[in-house]
Amino acid sequence: MEILIICLILLLFALLVFFAVRSEKSLIRSWLLLAVTEAERQLGSGTGKAKLRKVYLWFNERFPVVSFFVAFETFSKWGDAALEVMEQILASREGNDG
Repeated sequence: MEILIICLILLLFALLVFFAVRSEKSLIRSWLLLAVTEAERQLGSGTGKAKLRKVYLWFNERFPVVSFFVAFETFSKWGDAALEVMEQILASREGNDG
Protein backbone atom coordinates (compact mmCIF):
# COMPACT_ATOMS: atom_id res chain seq x y z
CA MET A 1 0.00 0.00 0.00
CA GLU A 2 2.82 2.44 0.84
CA ILE A 3 4.45 1.77 -2.52
CA LEU A 4 1.19 2.61 -4.29
CA ILE A 5 0.93 5.92 -2.44
CA ILE A 6 4.55 6.76 -3.26
CA CYS A 7 3.97 5.92 -6.93
CA LEU A 8 0.87 8.11 -7.02
CA ILE A 9 2.73 11.01 -5.43
CA LEU A 10 5.56 10.64 -7.95
CA LEU A 11 3.08 10.49 -10.82
CA LEU A 12 1.32 13.63 -9.61
CA PHE A 13 4.64 15.40 -9.22
CA ALA A 14 5.70 14.39 -12.75
CA LEU A 15 2.41 15.66 -14.16
CA LEU A 16 2.77 18.92 -12.28
CA VAL A 17 6.26 19.45 -13.67
CA PHE A 18 5.12 18.53 -17.19
CA PHE A 19 2.29 21.04 -17.15
CA ALA A 20 4.45 23.72 -15.53
CA VAL A 21 7.05 23.42 -18.30
CA ARG A 22 4.35 23.29 -20.94
CA SER A 23 2.57 26.38 -19.63
CA GLU A 24 5.82 28.37 -19.41
CA LYS A 25 7.05 27.31 -22.84
CA SER A 26 6.04 30.53 -24.63
CA LEU A 27 7.44 32.61 -21.76
CA ILE A 28 10.70 30.66 -21.97
CA ARG A 29 10.87 31.14 -25.75
CA SER A 30 10.36 34.89 -25.43
CA TRP A 31 12.88 35.11 -22.63
CA LEU A 32 15.40 33.06 -24.62
CA LEU A 33 15.17 35.46 -27.53
CA LEU A 34 16.00 38.35 -25.20
CA ALA A 35 18.79 36.41 -23.48
CA VAL A 36 20.40 35.33 -26.76
CA THR A 37 20.26 38.91 -28.03
CA GLU A 38 21.84 40.23 -24.82
CA ALA A 39 24.57 37.57 -24.90
CA GLU A 40 25.31 38.49 -28.52
CA ARG A 41 25.56 42.14 -27.52
CA GLN A 42 27.85 41.40 -24.57
CA LEU A 43 30.14 38.79 -26.12
CA GLY A 44 29.94 39.50 -29.84
CA SER A 45 30.12 37.05 -32.72
CA GLY A 46 32.35 34.00 -32.83
CA THR A 47 31.76 33.12 -29.18
CA GLY A 48 28.94 30.60 -29.61
CA LYS A 49 29.82 28.22 -26.79
CA ALA A 50 30.54 31.02 -24.34
CA LYS A 51 27.21 32.68 -25.21
CA LEU A 52 25.36 29.38 -24.81
CA ARG A 53 26.90 28.83 -21.37
CA LYS A 54 26.09 32.39 -20.30
CA VAL A 55 22.47 32.08 -21.44
CA TYR A 56 22.24 28.67 -19.74
CA LEU A 57 23.42 30.18 -16.45
CA TRP A 58 20.84 32.96 -16.81
CA PHE A 59 18.21 30.31 -17.56
CA ASN A 60 19.10 28.42 -14.38
CA GLU A 61 18.73 31.63 -12.38
CA ARG A 62 15.47 32.72 -14.05
CA PHE A 63 13.75 29.31 -14.22
CA PRO A 64 15.32 27.17 -11.47
CA VAL A 65 12.55 24.58 -11.28
CA VAL A 66 12.23 24.15 -15.04
CA SER A 67 16.00 24.06 -15.53
CA PHE A 68 16.21 21.17 -13.10
CA PHE A 69 14.17 19.05 -15.53
CA VAL A 70 15.58 20.30 -18.84
CA ALA A 71 18.74 18.62 -20.11
CA PHE A 72 21.50 20.87 -21.43
CA GLU A 73 21.14 19.27 -24.88
CA THR A 74 17.46 20.23 -24.96
CA PHE A 75 18.27 23.74 -23.79
CA SER A 76 20.91 23.99 -26.50
CA LYS A 77 18.29 23.19 -29.14
CA TRP A 78 15.99 25.83 -27.67
CA GLY A 79 18.88 28.30 -27.77
CA ASP A 80 19.59 27.46 -31.42
CA ALA A 81 15.93 28.08 -32.25
CA ALA A 82 16.03 31.45 -30.47
CA LEU A 83 19.22 32.33 -32.33
CA GLU A 84 17.53 31.54 -35.66
CA VAL A 85 14.61 33.82 -34.76
CA MET A 86 17.04 36.58 -33.79
CA GLU A 87 18.88 36.21 -37.11
CA GLN A 88 15.57 36.33 -39.01
CA ILE A 89 14.58 39.51 -37.19
CA LEU A 90 17.94 41.11 -37.93
CA ALA A 91 17.76 40.07 -41.59
CA SER A 92 14.27 41.53 -41.94
CA ARG A 93 15.46 44.79 -40.37
CA GLU A 94 18.40 44.98 -42.75
CA GLY A 95 16.03 44.31 -45.65
CA ASN A 96 13.80 47.16 -44.53
CA ASP A 97 16.73 49.55 -44.09
CA GLY A 98 18.11 48.99 -47.57
